[in-house]
Amino acid sequence: EYHSIQLLSVTREAVSNALRHGKPDRVKIRLEIDPQNLQKPGSYFLLTIIDDGSGFNSKKDHNSGHGLSNMRERSMELNGEFACESAPGKGTRVSVRFPVDEMSRDSQVSLNI
Repeated sequence: EYHSIQLLSVTREAVSNALRHGKPDRVKIRLEIDPQNLQKPGSYFLLTIIDDGSGFNSKKDHNSGHGLSNMRERSMELNGEFACESAPGKGTRVSVRFPVDEMSRDSQVSLNI
């Protein structure tokens, strides 16, 4: 359950940031894996949250809050990689790539957003 909570927290933070700061018309959440590679060692999930909001300069405009650093830390708890891409007027893309075996430690993965 711990890993599911970390994943859910990243998702909630990304959506909350998008709604609060970006004022998007759409937010898309996607959790992907290649089903044929699910049982192979080294397989990864990819969580992506994309919005079409106002965006920001991701190189300098994110120092005022803790949202991005919290998402980065939670991603590390999943032994994952965190990325945030954004530009003014271009929306924002948050992604977390993490090993399948991290989620398989939880007996059941359930995301209630």
